[in-house]
Amino acid sequence: MSVVCVVCCERNISLTFLLMISIPAKPIHVVFAADFGYYQHLCVALVSILENNRDVHFHVYVLTGRLSDEAEAPLKSLQERYDNLVLVFREVDDSQFAGLVLNIGCITVQTYYRYILARLFPELDRVLYLDCDLCVRGSLKELWEENLDGYYAAGIVDRQINNDMTSHLNCIGFQGRSDYCNAGVMLFNLKAVREDNIVDEFFSCHRSRQSIIQYQDQDVVNMVLKGRIKLLPSHYNLTTHVNREDRHIQPIIVHYTGHAKPWYLRERCRHLYKNEYYKYLLLTPYARSPYYFHIAQWWCAFRDFIFSYKVRENTIVRIKIFGVRVYKKSKKS
Repeated sequence: MSVVCVVCCERNISLTFLLMISIPAKPIHVVFAADFGYYQHLCVALVSILENNRDVHFHVYVLTGRLSDEAEAPLKSLQERYDNLVLVFREVDDSQFAGLVLNIGCITVQTYYRYILARLFPELDRVLYLDCDLCVRGSLKELWEENLDGYYAAGIVDRQINNDMTSHLNCIGFQGRSDYCNAGVMLFNLKAVREDNIVDEFFSCHRSRQSIIQYQDQDVVNMVLKGRIKLLPSHYNLTTHVNREDRHIQPIIVHYTGHAKPWYLRERCRHLYKNEYYKYLLLTPYARSPYYFHIAQWWCAFRDFIFSYKVRENTIVRIKIFGVRVYKKSKKS
């Protein structure tokens, strides 16, 4: 609600009227893409947004390959609890992505929905695209209000890939650059993308460079938008692979990148803020007993104590048995 103060002056008589005018605040438009199997994690991400942005209105769009009232019910129920949420499910025709290879096991075709956001939302000038495997810990206002003049998008540098994947970056045209971004948190300038017909460029680039693509749509988005992505601070996308210099950051968005997620038992999640996932899970319709999380963490720690196998930045492999390192091979050896 906005307060407007009107001062009227006539014949040296000043009258002040305080008018309370109800003007709906402009919403933040957020887009997720997911299949049924990821709706729980999407729900956690959404609840984390709403809990930490009570003073902001959100229009949230869930893009999926198939609609289902039963699967969507837990997410739709959030609208009864949060009066600042409008939730819309949209079905996307997956046939338009035929022939685009998926080479990362845990990722589905929904990852390619990023390519067509400008066509799916012709009425919007910008959207905030978020992956489902993240939690929001603070306000998204400043991120949403970033000036995108001269840019197709805004994103956060993927430090793991920029630091450790030199040969791949060279292969996709990022020689000597350090601005390859993680595509899991991106503010898209849809107006500019439409005006310059970038959607067709995404598809053209993907099909022509498919043999060298390693990180699927993330590679393509970076190649097509190279030099036109506005770089944002790391606290908007703190990923699992955190450098020592980033450990002091108080993140607004924590992103559980990589294969090891907080909800996995087969592999221990190393994210500094993995506990945030269960904190918000307990506030969703998918809530489990908090003891589940503690049991899972103890099990992972015990299993890693018996036997652990790790690949570090400066080593090829390191093996520990009962906490004792029995094998280590350096990249230089």
